[in-house]
Amino acid sequence: MQVVRYTTNSKKLQTVKLGGMNMSKETKTLSGLNVNIWKQDENTIHLSIKNPHEGKEAWLTSIEHTDKHDGKQMARTHNNLFRDLKSILETNGKW
Repeated sequence: MQVVRYTTNSKKLQTVKLGGMNMSKETKTLSGLNVNIWKQDENTIHLSIKNPHEGKEAWLTSIEHTDKHDGKQMARTHNNLFRDLKSILETNGKW
């Protein structure tokens, strides 16, 4: 088996030769984004994302814990992601 990887238009492509057949697989990973996270309050983490690729140049969003909404799920509540991002901020003295 032979694997060849190359990048074109910010898309990673992989070519695999199997018994004379060529199969191409495009991965859906977009790398090189600039992401910043910070604590807004005890239940909100803000994210700013800069995109050097095609599409929207930058955007700001937030992730909230359900504690902010008396335990109710809302559009921006993602407890597992909130927990993981909070852990990163705490470990680096930014919480």
